[in-house]
Amino acid sequence: MDARADRMRRFLPFLLLVLAAHEMQAQSEDDALRFAFQLPGGTARSGALAGAFGAVGADPGCIGLNPGGLGLYTRTEVSLTPSLEVNTTTSDHYGQGATGTADRFFLNNFALVLSTPTERGSEWRYNTFGLVYDRNASHYWRREADAAPVNTSLLDYFADEAGGTFSGDLYSIFPFTAGLAWDTYGIDPADPTDSLGTSYIPSFPSGSDVRQEHTIESEGATKTTSFFYAANYADKLFIGASLGIVGIRYDRTTVHRETTLDQGLDLATFTYREDLSTRGTGVDLKLGAVVQAGSSAR
Repeated sequence: MDARADRMRRFLPFLLLVLAAHEMQAQSEDDALRFAFQLPGGTARSGALAGAFGAVGADPGCIGLNPGGLGLYTRTEVSLTPSLEVNTTTSDHYGQGATGTADRFFLNNFALVLSTPTERGSEWRYNTFGLVYDRNASHYWRREADAAPVNTSLLDYFADEAGGTFSGDLYSIFPFTAGLAWDTYGIDPADPTDSLGTSYIPSFPSGSDVRQEHTIESEGATKTTSFFYAANYADKLFIGASLGIVGIRYDRTTVHRETTLDQGLDLATFTYREDLSTRGTGVDLKLGAVVQAGSSAR
């Protein structure tokens, strides 16, 4: 028993070292920032005041900050807020500029607020409930780059990546990069007579001139549909709660196209495309209150 325990003690540090050295991939910092950044759309009125409606209340825009502000409603209201989104990007690739645009109309906020007075003489003055649809983030974006002549190629990277790997293993080891280039004749063996060779060359000779076109286009949004209830106590305390259903949709397409400027090559052009699709659903719960401490302070 002691010998077995001693062997386990010697084996455990080695196991921990192997686990620590194992590479893992999941979300990147880009994903975390993209979905963590929230900018509630709100109504035109709340937008005009930079969203500062947490204590002002009586506006659907305050549901993302403090649902207690909805307790200030004293009447039923329906509101609809459309918006225009204008996105423009510029890029510089090998000294040649390009501009990408993604403009669109969309529904920024919709709210149905039902406010009813309570029985006469009650300290609880109003009950308010309803739903609010709000657009928290937009993922629409487009960037373009275009340049010629360029003396580097994406095929150079694929050939370097494939180096040291047998051709039969390329697709299993590099299924989305060098493996695709090998299957579509984007890279070739450096020595065609060596069936066991592990060196590769790009079909566009290194240093030859090509035209590169690169486009990244994304779309989608983060949206929240919230159901809420709020109440008014003696026109001094306003409380509220909301239950929101959050939906995330993000789609991105990256297209890289190269065309050789050497008409004598067998490969004239190639296109490399990447598609990313993300979907998510969640639930959030908010509780809030507004206290009117005096006639001029909340």
